[in-house]
Order: sequence, then structure tokens, then C-alpha cells
Amino acid sequence: MNDLPRAALAPYEPRMGQRRILWSLLVLLAACETRPPAPGSASQQAALTTATLGGLIRKTPLVAHVKVVSATGRPGTIGTQQTEAFFTDLTLQVLTSIHGAADSLLLTTLGGRVGARELHVSGQVVLEAGDEAIVFVDPAVSLHPFVGGQGGVLPVKEGRVYAFDGRPLVEVRSEGFVFGRAPGAPALAPALEPRGTAAAARVLPPEGAALTLVEVMAALKALP
Repeated sequence: MNDLPRAALAPYEPRMGQRRILWSLLVLLAACETRPPAPGSASQQAALTTATLGGLIRKTPLVAHVKVVSATGRPGTIGTQQTEAFFTDLTLQVLTSIHGAADSLLLTTLGGRVGARELHVSGQVVLEAGDEAIVFVDPAVSLHPFVGGQGGVLPVKEGRVYAFDGRPLVEVRSEGFVFGRAPGAPALAPALEPRGTAAAARVLPPEGAALTLVEVMAALKALP
């Protein structure tokens, strides 16, 4: 499974609306381990690096702006015990590629809805037909193809880009993404921003509108 750090963020978990920085710490675990660690595990956190966001893009098989053509749930089984499970088959149309080449993708994720029944997988990416997003994808990773889980999917809504949990993307740095809070949203307590190996500074989540898709795509393409 692909369990690069969820949301590809600094090694702390601020509350909703607080500032998070994606430090470009995702490393394709295929290059590090033959069996990736479980999501949120200590070994997963050990995969964090100071690599640049541009480096992450170059290591990811496909980084692109895509549109979900279809999302179809189906039943099946998983594991050696053949446990009942639901899966979702996603057909993605590649609108603009930042890295990698593809016209379309067929991906399968764990979890989904079949009739009145639903399997919810914590931290899993859930997309519906018509959705658009900037995605970091490794198609070779079964059931968890989005690099960093939800952190590898940046939804595009009305031409602007957001974190998967809805926070606006307000800046693209060589170190990573900076997410803030929407204009007028209540400010929560300051979050800790890691600096070096021990020191940290308290920062308030920046307020502002999400960057446009055009701005984000241009910034990603310009990264060294």
C-alpha cells in the first residue's frame, strides 16, 4: 500500500483551519522499502525528508490536473482471509500533466458504496464523477494510488485549489504547500511550525482566498 505521510505535512497534526505546510517530505516508499509501513506509523514518519516539492514531483509517476469521469463502487474480497470489502473504480481524464504522461487513468481504491451499504476507510480519498483535482498518483500501488493519501489530492473548485479537507491553498513554496483559512473564518490558536530539529515558532494560519488553478499549475511547473 502507498502510505506516504498523510497530507504530506510537517510532523505535527494541527486542528482544522490551522496552517499546515507540506514540506515536500514525501518519498516514494518503493525506493525505500519493499513493504511500506502502515499509515501514521513510526516507520512512516521516518520517511520524512527535506526534499523539495520539485523533487517530490519528479519522483511521482504522475502529477496532473484531472477530472473524474466515473466513480463506481463494487463488492469484492481482500486479504488472505478473503474478507468482504467494497472497492471504487475511478476513471480519470488527464486535463494537464505537470509530470508524467497519460491521457486517462483507471484506478481502484479501497472503500466505497454499493447500494445502501458503504465501506468507509479512514483517510482514504473519496472522489465523485465530475470532480476535478490536482493529483499525485502512483498507478502501480494497489488500492492506495494517491501519493500521501488525501495529501496527494488537491481539489479544484470554481477554478481555485484547496486541501482535501477544504482549507484554501494560499502559497506554493519550494518546501511545500501552505494552507490557510478562508477570509472571515474564525482564527484558531496558533500552530507550531517546526524549525530545525528542536526549535519551533508559533504561527497563525494565514487568511486569504485560495490560489487559482492557473496560479498553482504555473508555480508547480516553475519549481526547481
